Amino acid sequence: QHEQRGQELQQTARRIEKDRRTALEKASAGHMELEEKLRQRDQALASLEAKLRSSQEEARSARDAMEAHMERTREQSRRFEDSDYANRELSKQLRACKEQLAFLQHSKRNEMQLHGIVEQLQVDNARLVKILAATDDFREFVDYADDAAGLSYVAPIASAGAVASASRGSRADRIPVRSARREGDIWVPSDAFTLANEFRHAHAPQVPAQTIADLLLKLNTIWRRREQRHVARLRQRFQDERK
Repeated sequence: QHEQRGQELQQTARRIEKDRRTALEKASAGHMELEEKLRQRDQALASLEAKLRSSQEEARSARDAMEAHMERTREQSRRFEDSDYANRELSKQLRACKEQLAFLQHSKRNEMQLHGIVEQLQVDNARLVKILAATDDFREFVDYADDAAGLSYVAPIASAGAVASASRGSRADRIPVRSARREGDIWVPSDAFTLANEFRHAHAPQVPAQTIADLLLKLNTIWRRREQRHVARLRQRFQDERK
């Protein structure tokens, strides 16, 4: 009887052990299933978080793009306003230039300037012809003309009333041709003559042209004397060095 009782206990123990292993296996399977579900849920949450970050990034990019577009729109609007203002100002300036052009086209001062230039050319030509017909001893004068890149003849103020009342062209014919050195005193660089003429018309139209011419002659004499002294000093230095 004790042996039978022992066998029953062993069977009961084996059945309990089997039930325990079965319960453990079921619990382990349930735990693994639960872990798998948790892992899947974590993956789903991670995917959702990634989608959320992507959506936030897209929203931020879209917002930045919208702000940039709005800034470009504002900048274009400012440019349109500036362009419109500039166009209005340019239109005003264009109208003013057209008015000035029309005024200059009908201005007597412009006609006087053109007349003065033509008259000066006539004076220059008359004087040059007279110089060439008088003598060929004008090598120094030719060098002076080359160095000045062109000369313009300025008739000095005549003392005789008949000569003083004559035109500039007739004064050029009546004044005798002098030596090349002295002739250079009444020829000024053409650039200086043009500059003085433009200055008179622009700033002192009431000043007689002959007054400006007299000033040019005096300044020209001063500069020519300075150049002559400079050349003489160079020649003397050259001669001293050769001794």
